Amino acid sequence: DAAADAVDRSIRSCLAQSLAQIEVVCVLADGSDSVAADLSSDERVVIIIEPSDSAHTQLRRAGVGAAKAPYVLLLEPGDAVQRGTALRLHRRAEETGAELVGFALDATEARRHRGKRSADAGHLHGADILRALVPRDTAAELDISRHLFQTRLLRQAYAATAPDHLVDERATVLLAYASAASYAAVSTVEHVDRASHSTVEAAPERRFERALHGITSFQAVEAIIRERARHSSD
Repeated sequence: DAAADAVDRSIRSCLAQSLAQIEVVCVLADGSDSVAADLSSDERVVIIIEPSDSAHTQLRRAGVGAAKAPYVLLLEPGDAVQRGTALRLHRRAEETGAELVGFALDATEARRHRGKRSADAGHLHGADILRALVPRDTAAELDISRHLFQTRLLRQAYAATAPDHLVDERATVLLAYASAASYAAVSTVEHVDRASHSTVEAAPERRFERALHGITSFQAVEAIIRERARHSSD
C-alpha cells in the first residue's frame, strides 16, 4: 500500500539518524494501514491512533502533545530525513539556546520562493524574531515543516487556540515566532527529502473554503501577534 509505504519510509529515515537518542512519534488515523512490524517494535517508535475523522492539524497536535523529546521536527508521510540532519539541527539549537531553528531551501525551491526565507535571518531574539521573519509588505515563509521547534514552544502555540479550532498551520508558525525567546538558523541547504504529493485542482467552492479557513485562522491569533509586535520597534 502506497500510504503505508510512505509512512514506513519516513520512520526508517528517522531511525537511521546519527543522533542516537531519538524519538519517532507516528500519528495515524484509525483505520489506516499499520506500520511495518520491525518498525513498530522499535522502542524509539511511538504509535498513536486518533479518530478516523481527525483533521490533519488535530493529528499534528496529538503527536506534539505525546512527544517527550525537547525538540520536534514535523514530517509528512513519505518525507525522508537525510542522515545527520537531526544531529546538526539539535547541535545548533543547543549551541545557541534557540527555541526555534530554521533551515534553508534547496537552490531549486529557493528560486520559486521569493519571500523572506527563515534560514536567511541569522540569530534573533525576542520581538526581533517576528519583525525580521515577517517583514512588512513582504511574503513570509511560514512552512511548519521547515523548522525545528522546542517542543514546549510548539505546544504553547497550539494551546493558544481551542483544540477543536482547526487553525491554519501558517498561523501556528506565526504564534511560535511571536512566543519564541530566541531563533537561530543553519546555513546548509534543504535537509529533508520532501515527498512529492500529486495535487488535483480543487473546485472553486473548495478553494474559497480553504481561503476563508486561512483568514479565520489568522484572525484567531491576531490579538496575540499584535501584542508581541507592539514591543518591536519599527
